[in-house]
Amino acid sequence: MKRWILGTSGIGPLAWIVSASIGLTAQQPTAWPLSIVRIPSPAESNSGEPQLTVSDRGVLLSWLEHSGSETTLRFAERTPTGWTEPRTASSGDDWSVNPIDVPSVLRLADRTLVAEWLQKSGPGMHANEVRLSYSSDEGRTWAPSFTPHRERTHTDRLFPSLFQVPGSGLGLIWLEGPAMMSQTDASEHNHPAGADRPHQPPSGHPVHDGHVGLGAASGSGAMTLRFASFDPAWNQIAEMPIDDRVCECCSTAAVVTSEGVLAAYRNRSDDEIRDIYVSRFTQGQWTEPAVVHPDNWRIPACPINGPAMSVRGRDVAIAWYTMKEEQGHAYLAFSVTRAALSTRRSGWMMRHRSAVLMSRCCRTNRRSPRGSRLPMAALSSAHAASRWTARPQPP
Repeated sequence: MKRWILGTSGIGPLAWIVSASIGLTAQQPTAWPLSIVRIPSPAESNSGEPQLTVSDRGVLLSWLEHSGSETTLRFAERTPTGWTEPRTASSGDDWSVNPIDVPSVLRLADRTLVAEWLQKSGPGMHANEVRLSYSSDEGRTWAPSFTPHRERTHTDRLFPSLFQVPGSGLGLIWLEGPAMMSQTDASEHNHPAGADRPHQPPSGHPVHDGHVGLGAASGSGAMTLRFASFDPAWNQIAEMPIDDRVCECCSTAAVVTSEGVLAAYRNRSDDEIRDIYVSRFTQGQWTEPAVVHPDNWRIPACPINGPAMSVRGRDVAIAWYTMKEEQGHAYLAFSVTRAALSTRRSGWMMRHRSAVLMSRCCRTNRRSPRGSRLPMAALSSAHAASRWTARPQPP
């Protein structure tokens, strides 16, 4: 019997669960018993901002603890005998903390632990940088923190996602905005400063309709999606753009498949269509981004709601939120062929039955469809599960 274990604690309850079959035929999936077990959290009562990461060794839970102006990143690992003793990865009084862009701790293939968090890089509201540190002794000691950004500007950097680069060391993607505007200029926007300025496609990426910018020659202005990597000796070996116009404050996701790394994020077209796109990292370069499904969600501001992915081998499941006719929907799609890992649209199979079920659970305030996350996990070669929080619609 397969069993999906869930936990609740002071760092936030889990809400609705739905599963879907990855089977390629129209046959009904076989019976799948589901057990829900309460697991005590290792976090203290003054904790928040939880995050889960997975390695071949197990699951890591990280969270933040707050004491006055001090913020501390803590973590514990789930083992067959329970949680390990919580340890501290880093702390500071100049961190950028919010409940939708949370730090994480990841275990790499060589057993090294890596931590990431956002730290203020200047006096402005939108001046953040991604900070990284690593531990080679199970989190007892940590290296001095460093940043993947080669340009040390006061820039908005958000939503990093860490992953193991196959055959190498650490990789990460994140959102990066332009250099800071003045507060007067920034107040004219309901999203990060400068996001409506024209841009150019990334180097090596051809122009594709509805995805690249407004046609001007400047490379500044829009929120971008970027990538960096480090070798096992922690030498930075790459930093490059993946997409030069993306949604300003929607989370990113990245998974490592048997075919390579796949990144997912919310795109932003010139006419404010904000659908989910993917790109694959192969032979040291990122493929041209492609849409997972053409929802055609037009919204003139960021919905603060990015994709979630899970992987088992070459099978990828992706979940995301969208709006249709002022009704919130959560969708789930599977990569049923290698074409999906090559980011061709035909390679994704929508599970419409699951989509209908989830959309009923995820009815939201149509005036404010923002700020929720859709974490998910691949349970086996034939199932995936996703969770979300549903808020009642106001009268």
